[in-house]
Amino acid sequence: MAEKRYQDYVIKDGKFVGDFEGMYKDCENPWLQSDDENVFDSRRAIAKTWIKKISLKSNVRVCEIGCGFGHITAELTNDGICCVGSDISPTAIEKAKALNKNCDFVVANFDDFDFYASKKNKRIFDGRGDLVRVASVREIPTKLTETSSRY
Repeated sequence: MAEKRYQDYVIKDGKFVGDFEGMYKDCENPWLQSDDENVFDSRRAIAKTWIKKISLKSNVRVCEIGCGFGHITAELTNDGICCVGSDISPTAIEKAKALNKNCDFVVANFDDFDFYASKKNKRIFDGRGDLVRVASVREIPTKLTETSSRY
């Protein structure tokens, strides 16, 4: 039997599977997120640079949605920016916490508006490297849809 690819936990035969927890349990490096070409991806670098510049002029609170192993959350936290990483997978959050002991990680769905409201986040950073500014947490689905439509 062939080893299951991490992609098969997300979409299989054209159908959405969405087994992110299984993916993080069974796959060592899902999304190839620990590979240098992904950690240092230009879209992520640009978004992180914007966040850092904004933080020089105002109090920035960032939430990385779909943080996986938490590479982006860790970099921003280490630069003194208030950042929390969230992911739907408890296993991903366990791994992120093990890799980045000084960071704030929580299990949360991207549509968990009570969570986002409790963190008072005004800027949302999703796993693809998009910086989305929102006035209200209720705007998050619309803003994520808008940024997703660019890809």
